[in-house]
Amino acid sequence: MVSPAVLPETLEAKYLTLRGALRSHLPAGLIVAYSGGVDSAFLLWVAEHERREHGGRLLAVTAVSASLAQVEREDAARFAAALGIEHRWEQSAEFSNPDYLRNDLSRCYHCKTELFRLSHSLAASLGYGAIAYGYNASDRGDFRPGHRAAKENDIVAPLDDAALTKDDIRALMR
Repeated sequence: MVSPAVLPETLEAKYLTLRGALRSHLPAGLIVAYSGGVDSAFLLWVAEHERREHGGRLLAVTAVSASLAQVEREDAARFAAALGIEHRWEQSAEFSNPDYLRNDLSRCYHCKTELFRLSHSLAASLGYGAIAYGYNASDRGDFRPGHRAAKENDIVAPLDDAALTKDDIRALMR
């Protein structure tokens, strides 16, 4: 776990905000939509440290389809296993969606909608109370159709809520 004593004050405040947000979701169960990318991996790492320290339930969920490269799948599996986190692989059906196959600017919206559908299904069947994903404060200015899907599906974005940017995340990871 990062020692707040070595962090700049503003970064420490953001980090503590993130930890508190994750801690608040863990008692009811938290699913992290885990792509294996830096943002979702960092989110998962912090959530697991909070779970170990304060209890609760945590599950990593990765959607699997032809769009997920084997090397990315192996990296994601290795990281989750190293943390000792329960990790579910869910078969994604975005390739059966003609809107996704159009491969236009809304492709990410359809992909994330499918990911969040799978995550909600798991949450309902396994009794998890919240789903989080790795959207962060640096993503705010970008065109992010997947974030619209997240908002429509009541997915939480704790990195963004804590105002953590990509640079902040990299600094915390170091």
